[in-house]
Parts: sequence; C-alpha cells; structure tokens
Amino acid sequence: MGKRVLGSVVGGMWLALGVGACVGQDPVVGANVAEGDGGGAPSVGSEVPGYQGTIVDQSVRYFVSEVRQLEPGVDPTGLCLPDPLPLEPTGLAACHVLRTEGDEFLLPVASSSCACNGPDQAPPDPEVRATALRYLRTSGQCGPEPGLASCDDVCLCEIAQTEDARRTACLSDAPLEQNGAGWCYISPDEGLGPPETVAGCFPDQRYRVRYFGDENAHSLNIMTCGGVTTESQGSEAQRAPLGSPCLPLQENRSNFQGFSLADVTLDLGTPACGSGLCLVNHFQGRVSCPYGQTGDDVDRGELSCFVPGTDLSVTAPVDPQRLARRAADAVTCSCQCDGPGPGPYCDCPSSMICSPVIDAVGVPAADAHVGSYCINRGTTYDTTTFPTWENCGDADARMGVPDPESCGDPRPY
Repeated sequence: MGKRVLGSVVGGMWLALGVGACVGQDPVVGANVAEGDGGGAPSVGSEVPGYQGTIVDQSVRYFVSEVRQLEPGVDPTGLCLPDPLPLEPTGLAACHVLRTEGDEFLLPVASSSCACNGPDQAPPDPEVRATALRYLRTSGQCGPEPGLASCDDVCLCEIAQTEDARRTACLSDAPLEQNGAGWCYISPDEGLGPPETVAGCFPDQRYRVRYFGDENAHSLNIMTCGGVTTESQGSEAQRAPLGSPCLPLQENRSNFQGFSLADVTLDLGTPACGSGLCLVNHFQGRVSCPYGQTGDDVDRGELSCFVPGTDLSVTAPVDPQRLARRAADAVTCSCQCDGPGPGPYCDCPSSMICSPVIDAVGVPAADAHVGSYCINRGTTYDTTTFPTWENCGDADARMGVPDPESCGDPRPY
C-alpha cells in the first residue's frame, strides 16, 4: 500500500499536567503572594536534594474530519496522529468525541433540534460542550459574524467509543456494520491493532482515530482527552519565583520528544519553582535543546540534544523552538489565580496577568485543574493564529544560510 493520509489534523490544544506526589497543600492554588514571592505551597522541603514526582497528563485536542470516499470492503475513515492519545486502564482512549453537522466548508450549521438519541450518541457533558463551543467560537467557526451559525444554535452530540464486539473489527481495519456512529483508537505500538493499520499514514504518524457508522460527510468532530500516567523523576530544588524560566520534569526523559505549540502543560509539584508549578504555555520543542534534532539526525547517531545536566543523549527527534515563542517567555513558574472552585487562589505579581488556560475535558483527574494561571505580560497566546513559523537555527533571511546562534547556547542546561 502506498502512503496515503487518512485524515487531517486541523488544530488543537494538548494539555499535560505534572502533579506532586505528596504535598501538604494543593500546589496549584497556594497562598496569595507579594511581588517576587514564589506563591503557592512549597513542593518539597529545602533539605530534599532530589524529587520524586507523579506526572498527570491532561489533553485537549481538536480534530476536524475530511470528506472521505469509502474503498470497497474497507472503511479508511480516520485521522493519522503524530502523538499517542492517553489511555484508560481498560485500553480505551481517555477521550470524548463531540460531533456536529457541518456545511461543505466544514463550518457548523444551526440546528432547530438536538436530540442526540441515535445509535452510539448521547448529549455531552455541559462543561465539555462549553469547551467545544469555546473552541469553535475562538477559531471563527461559529458566532455573531455574518455567514456563521450562532454558537448557541450548534448541536453537539457525543459519539461513543465502541466497547462491544465491533471494537475488534474497528482496531483491525475490518469492515464494520453501518448501524451506529462509533469510533476507536488504533495504536499498534500499544497493542491496539496490527501494524498494517497505520501503513497508510506518514512514518511519523503511528496512531489513528477511526470513525464508523452513519457519519455525515461534512461532519465536524471535536475530541477532548484526559489521561493519567505516573513516573518518577529526579531534580534539584531551585524554587524560583513566579515568572522565572523553569525546566519541566518531562525533559529528564531521554525519549521525550518535546512539547507542541498547540499544547499547554502544567508541571505541578516541580521543585524548579517556589509555587510548585511550571507552566508550559504553547511552546514547541524542549527547553534544554533550542535547536532540536531531526529524525535523520537520530538515525545517523548525530545527536545534539541531551538530558539536562548530563551527557545522556536524547534518543527521539525534537522540534526546534519557535523564535517568536522562546522558552524564557512561554515556560515559566506560575500558580492558579482563578477557577470554578472556592480556591484559595494566588495573586499574580505586577509583571504577570491572570489568564484563562485550561478548560474542562470531561475527565475528572484532568478537570481538577480547570482555571486561570499567571502568565508574563505580553505572552498571551492567540488561539486563532499561530506565531511566525521561524524556528531557532533557521536560515538567515539576508544570507540564506542557517544561523546556529539565533537562540543562544545550544545546551542551556
């Protein structure tokens, strides 16, 4: 089979949270702080040289379906993904899929009724529906503008992830009965489907979401995910104040590929910050490797990314940082300054603002961190546009040659 793209990723947000394993007070909220104070509860005592952490991954990622033609005997409906989805202990994806009818341009259409009573359908959780509508509104797909459906008139129905006998057929790309509207997550590397199910994807996209049933050819699918994983990490306590650059615990892993520009990540309980919280706010790559390394570099053994503080090479491809969104601005010590619960919440110092960061995704472990967080002034991320595509090390526009020092020291940690 030749390489074919089974679907397209249109846009999204992936939120990953790292939570302290044993903290007396919730390190997200903490106490009110004065200018320059760390804020929040301390994550570890000052006498502790290292840190054992628990990483909780929360994800919110949005996908828009393409118009697809079914092949005889095979339903290729699906999206090829570059990154895995979080999993429940059962092996199911820890995700929800909300679907709405779209027009020929994949824009939502207004609906006079919204029963969500078809096979494999149900009304979504109200908070998850609000998250989906917020995405559609901020991305200009619904709203008061001429030619767009009012967001309040958009019908969103949750589509069930199949758990019955159809799941085996779905995972193996076998034909399915067209009597429902379910979906499944395919990940051969995790034992979910045989390798040939991703043979039509690009080599760096080894994961798929496959839809089946009576899907409208122009339907719009919004996926929200939230999963929990646990691992131990060691790190020296630094306890930097709010707004200071910080190094996420994930970068202690040699196989960590780095963050995505569409992601928001919280490291809660990190000893790098006095607040116990390192916020990765729409940042690409690894903080410790500004220029990244390609898949070809990895294959040739020409590795230029290292685990911080060591000579241990990173074994995975890493995207370079974006010039317009460097680590010093997008990866900083933070604290939760507002949210739906009673708090307590921190006060942001004058150099920072309190900004909405995390919406509900329908997964309790992840939704415990919904709310606003302190970010440095001038670093708000516009979800409707991407910053300049220039990366660290890109060719100099005047000379046409790579600029290996455009982002300073290649090993800042």
